[in-house]
Amino acid sequence: MARKVKTVTAVKGDTSADRRLLAGVSAVTSPPSPLTDASLGVAMSRNEFIHLLLEITGGDAAQIRPWWYSTISGRWHQGNSFNVNANDIRSIEPQGLDRVYLEVTSYTGVPAGELNAWVALVVAVNEK
Repeated sequence: MARKVKTVTAVKGDTSADRRLLAGVSAVTSPPSPLTDASLGVAMSRNEFIHLLLEITGGDAAQIRPWWYSTISGRWHQGNSFNVNANDIRSIEPQGLDRVYLEVTSYTGVPAGELNAWVALVVAVNEK
């Protein structure tokens, strides 16, 4: 039997603008530095699945590389890059990794727009 789930924000805030992990990015960004800084990114709260909700305004495309932090190794590990165009959603299984950080590895568009990203944690709904 399928379990019931809902999504909740990983970044707290009163408005959608407050809850962005990437806010108005219009250029390439850097990987997490140093690779041992556990305060970067956003906590996964032991979730099995997350949705990355992505939006490009005014640009053509971007490439994102997620980085995953593990308390076991005490460092960040790069994930597989993916392309974003328009309003995309990407579902990912962090499977117990502790934090996610998003690096923008390429960005194209004339005029230059902005890239926004939100993290939605998929959580089980308790049924009674």
